[in-house]
Amino acid sequence: MELAGLLPVGVAVASLPACGDDLLGELGRVWSEATGRERGSAGGRCRRIAERLRAWQQRGARLTLGIPDLSDRPFDPWLGSRLAWWPAGLPTGRKVGLVSSRLGRDLETRRRWFAALRAACMSLDHDRDVLVTARSISTQKFVQRAGALFGVRVLEVDVWDQPDRDAARWGVRLLESDPADDAGPALVLSPPYEPSADESLTSETPAADRAVVALSDRLIVLSARPGGNVDRLVARRLAASGFPAASVFVALGDELVPRELAEPWMDAGAVGWYLQDAEDPQEPAEEVPWRMADSPRQRGAPVRRLAAGLHGDRLTHWTRRRGGPWPDEREADYLDDLILDRGGADHSAFAALWRIVQTRRLIATGDLVRGATPVVCFTEVPLAELQQHRLFRPHLARWDFEPFGISIDRSWLQQHGAQAVRYGDQELWESLSDEQRPFFQKRTTLTRNGHLIDWSAEREWRHRGDMALDEVPPESALVFVPTLGHARQIAAISPWPVIVLD
Repeated sequence: MELAGLLPVGVAVASLPACGDDLLGELGRVWSEATGRERGSAGGRCRRIAERLRAWQQRGARLTLGIPDLSDRPFDPWLGSRLAWWPAGLPTGRKVGLVSSRLGRDLETRRRWFAALRAACMSLDHDRDVLVTARSISTQKFVQRAGALFGVRVLEVDVWDQPDRDAARWGVRLLESDPADDAGPALVLSPPYEPSADESLTSETPAADRAVVALSDRLIVLSARPGGNVDRLVARRLAASGFPAASVFVALGDELVPRELAEPWMDAGAVGWYLQDAEDPQEPAEEVPWRMADSPRQRGAPVRRLAAGLHGDRLTHWTRRRGGPWPDEREADYLDDLILDRGGADHSAFAALWRIVQTRRLIATGDLVRGATPVVCFTEVPLAELQQHRLFRPHLARWDFEPFGISIDRSWLQQHGAQAVRYGDQELWESLSDEQRPFFQKRTTLTRNGHLIDWSAEREWRHRGDMALDEVPPESALVFVPTLGHARQIAAISPWPVIVLD
């Protein structure tokens, strides 16, 4: 315990108590005794810590060596011997872990995965079961939100296993934490005071993933890739003794757990779990608006093909897929759309354009803007040249110059505050005033693989803050899309002409 920084200076313990015993009472007694010995600020700190520890006890918090009731399970070989801090007390019931390989960025395309998540959560007993997740694992935010949606308790684990998170910092965090603060994880595991005996397991897989697999009475595998962390950990669990029999459930399907992994796992004792909804998901429960707008009876803006000179003296704002909430959207609402299979889960480039036209508003963002000032970006590149500039930025994992967007008269934009970007270096940045800096862009950058990018080719303009489009006249803007199908759909709501780039 002295290694965890939990005891006053000069105080040590002769021996550690048994695994699972609560140490909080003894810790409070030690700090109370230190209050009588110390003077000045040191005595005041001892008093504050002793009072804080008593408050934690009254709230039901626990501090244990290892995990209670896991004496027959190989927890220490997986994670080493650790202290466990339970600020909300020890949860009762069956612990159910949901694990998965990473889903990638296009989450709305993973409907089978979210169908499996829904089915797993809906099968749980609200009174008996506790969902287990951990910070930094791929399923964490989805499990947290699913627990709230389906009324299932969630045990979030924070495993201190990074080089900059040592035992002393862990102890200070516990001693200085506020009992009135309900935020934060429900289980915090200290750095190991005795390392795991299985070095191959600890070196190959992240501690957070190991914690979920080792803590769970029932483990549900939503997806896995051959040779990945989930593959290694599930195989290890099935080969180990001490875990409950038939306690690993495998969601079967090409986009879930492939046959090449599922069959050897089931031979080793896992239970195959076939979900009809996950294998063949139906249409979203809530229809996306652009599908409803595609009706031959509806009339809207004129649709035209791109022709020479049609673009005129305009600046263009093109849209892209957004791998997360919209700039003005709560993450909880975005996660709800994904988990509940609602139409709002679509965050494609076309969905982004639809929101702009429907709301008559461009939402500013500070992403990738030096100084993080929220701006709306435009380009001077003509529509006819858009496809020539379209390229994938590997270091940003995104496409630039997508064929969806809106072009607006340059004069109208200038009257409403748009300015050309100034490309330059550090010297130029330092010479600019605070008002000018939102319109600065570094001329060149070097990617990790040594590729030089000249950003001036984008010929960028910016508008500081959101931009309302309600007053843009029909003749002063146009919406552009890549196909006639897209055009017919968005024309139903657009006050501006729609141009087909193809």
